[in-house]
Amino acid sequence: MLGVLCITPGVLQAQQVSPARAELEQQRMQLQRDIEKATNDLSEVRKNRRRTMTQLQVLENKVRLRNKLIANLNQEINYINGDINKANHDITKLQSELDTLRTQYAQLIVYAYKNRSAYDFLNFILSANSFNDAIKRFEYLKQYREYRQNQASSIIKTQEQLMTKVKNLAAMKVKRGATLESEKGQREQIEGEKQEKNDMVQTLRGHEKELLANIREKKKQSDQLSVKIAAVIRREIEEAQRRAAEAARQRALAEARARAEAEARRNLSANAGESAEEKPEAANEAAEAVAPAIAKAEEVTARPTNVLEATPAALALSESFESNRGKLPWPVSKAIVISTFGLHKHPVLEKIMVDNDGITLQTERGAPVHTIFSGEVAGVFPFSNRWTVIVRHGQYFTVYSNLRDVSVQRGQQLQTMQTIGTVFTNPTTGESDLEFKVYKSKSPVDPQLWLRNM
Repeated sequence: MLGVLCITPGVLQAQQVSPARAELEQQRMQLQRDIEKATNDLSEVRKNRRRTMTQLQVLENKVRLRNKLIANLNQEINYINGDINKANHDITKLQSELDTLRTQYAQLIVYAYKNRSAYDFLNFILSANSFNDAIKRFEYLKQYREYRQNQASSIIKTQEQLMTKVKNLAAMKVKRGATLESEKGQREQIEGEKQEKNDMVQTLRGHEKELLANIREKKKQSDQLSVKIAAVIRREIEEAQRRAAEAARQRALAEARARAEAEARRNLSANAGESAEEKPEAANEAAEAVAPAIAKAEEVTARPTNVLEATPAALALSESFESNRGKLPWPVSKAIVISTFGLHKHPVLEKIMVDNDGITLQTERGAPVHTIFSGEVAGVFPFSNRWTVIVRHGQYFTVYSNLRDVSVQRGQQLQTMQTIGTVFTNPTTGESDLEFKVYKSKSPVDPQLWLRNM
């Protein structure tokens, strides 16, 4: 008796895009946008005919992004190769199943041909030993006919599924070819960019003494600016401590008066018939009795966990700033990151390490500078013929340096994206750079972690 062949449904379904692959595609689109922006940035800085560190840093950023894109394309090629291997396996399996179905169906056709006359079928039923046996034989013939029809339908469906798989396989191969071509094109472009970068490095190395002098001068100015920033933050902490201590003292005095009055009332009630004038020392005695407890309460209240968050408003501002991590706007509308946060090698002088406690953004001449979050101006001071503005957001501080002019003053309340000044333009190089920093209390943190993707 012929058996029924089952086809696994999973083999027939089109492969869905996995979350990892979908994320890979999103990364590729973002990298392509970043490379396009880096290309525009490079075109902008090339307007300055002198080969500068800014041009090199922008070019390095573009090479880094293109390397990431190549790695992304290679991952995509690996995914496609996996899909092709699976499709080949499924096609082989479907072809085997189709061959089996065709063999079984051929056997059914031969059997049906040999027993094709109505007399044979009728004789098969009438030769039954009983009526029930005849019914069973009739049902068997009916099921046999349905089975043969099902086999024919299975062959047609399997053929359709096989054709779909073959088409999908062809599409995958086309996609793989396009991705390989794209990866090849990226490699060709990066080789040209690397050569340009090497030429630029060699040119800049010819000015090593000038570069070293520039590094030392920038380090000196950075240290001096850090001292001034630290002084402003320290002053804010000290003022917050004084305000917290005064608030604690006022609360303690109010509690002392309330407790003394309550104790005096209790004493007067206990000595009925005596007036307050006859017992003037009662209130004083009560106040002295609760003084140790008040002093202890004042000591605890005057030392909150973080004095910069001692008030509900300051705490709410800190929490709001933290909740917007990675979502905050950039301090200038158009920006090129030419120096990132932290310690890293100098792009030309390999033995020199450069430490930046913020980021350096190149922007347009006369570009307005905005505060990235609402807060209060903690400090405005001149530095090296330029200006620096410090804005407090609870326990966080944002610092905007290298401003040509400012339009705010200390103590002023600011809203997000409010203009605080304009960027300074170097008259020698024509470059307009903003030094931007973020502090959590006294410690600098990476500003780019707080800013949204441009």
